[in-house]
Amino acid sequence: MASAAMRVALAADCSRPTSSGVVTSMLQLREGLERRGHRVIVITVETPGGSGPEPGVYRFPSLPFNAASGFRLGLVSPRTLARILRAEGVQLVHTHTEWSMGWAARCAAGSDRSPDGAARGLPLVHTAHTLIDAYRHYLPLGEELPRGLVRAYLGRFLGPYSAIVCPSERIQNYLASFLPGLPAVVIGNGLNRALFDCGSRRGEIRERARGTWGVQPDERLILYVGRLGKEKRVAELLAALIPLLQAQPSTRFLMAGSGPGRRALEQGVAGAGLESQVIFAGALPWDSMRTLYIAADVLVTASMSEVQPMSLIEAAMAGLPVVARRDEATASVVQDEASGYLVDSDAEIASRLAELLGQEGVRLRFSQAALALSWAFDLETHVDRIEGLYRGILDSRSR
Repeated sequence: MASAAMRVALAADCSRPTSSGVVTSMLQLREGLERRGHRVIVITVETPGGSGPEPGVYRFPSLPFNAASGFRLGLVSPRTLARILRAEGVQLVHTHTEWSMGWAARCAAGSDRSPDGAARGLPLVHTAHTLIDAYRHYLPLGEELPRGLVRAYLGRFLGPYSAIVCPSERIQNYLASFLPGLPAVVIGNGLNRALFDCGSRRGEIRERARGTWGVQPDERLILYVGRLGKEKRVAELLAALIPLLQAQPSTRFLMAGSGPGRRALEQGVAGAGLESQVIFAGALPWDSMRTLYIAADVLVTASMSEVQPMSLIEAAMAGLPVVARRDEATASVVQDEASGYLVDSDAEIASRLAELLGQEGVRLRFSQAALALSWAFDLETHVDRIEGLYRGILDSRSR
């Protein structure tokens, strides 16, 4: 007998048309839950360039958080959200942000403790998508803000939560280092593999996508996907790639993403005389991003601030080998010397890229390994675990 449908609210400070790992993860979860018959509403912010009303999505006015970040500050009262939760019959609230919309949804759920210690209100689940310490430079006072104050803030925010979803052991260990006893569970991100299944059209899609960016059939294409911000170490990545690009004029480097670091990167490219080889694609709709993975020959990143990067999961789904800095987050997605290379210094990035670009057989073998590895991140597995988590919490409350 089929289990009863649940009514869930997802809350975030970003959604379409913003392109980010958080948006992809949240909307993929919504899609998977709705396919199973659950009612899922999204509580988020209005974003410039948005596509207008969407069923089940509640958007609220927002302001830029600061000029550099691109993040938004939602303007909504918990009382307004509480009315929506009641009208929708929501049983559980799942937040995907620690900031404005997360706080509003947390307060609207009324999940706190009564004097006798019993839980009341709607149960709360949170996904910890971000290593907050790596993003302190976007907060007021920037890195001058004491780390302990940021961690105290997280402790206050997460206090009433029934469960904290950690996409990787890295974020679980980070939270446990200053919030011992937190009800954290590791559940990896998930993605619908069918979105990358091009079948016999793969060659056609690859050719068309490369043509869009002026990449010739005989040129090699290195891809970076993510924010152009300090926390992603894009300046260090470009510095590592400049000698390779200068030595190989038929190699192109495409950066898909936006952020405060773009101008400095453009100046660095011009100073190295590489304007014809480096492409700044800007922020792209997710449908366009899928074709870029297929168009590229290898994905590269020097970021060490990730929790479990969706870009690496997307690359695996597309069969795209990866060169990345080694840490707990990248090691959970990339199998070293099988689906890509994990390196211990920026200096190793170029040499590993040169190996992959110069050896078709190795690149093909890594591509097949990436596709096999991608099954571990299938959306249905992710939804199975989240659905089970929700049911366990609701069953416990009902008892």
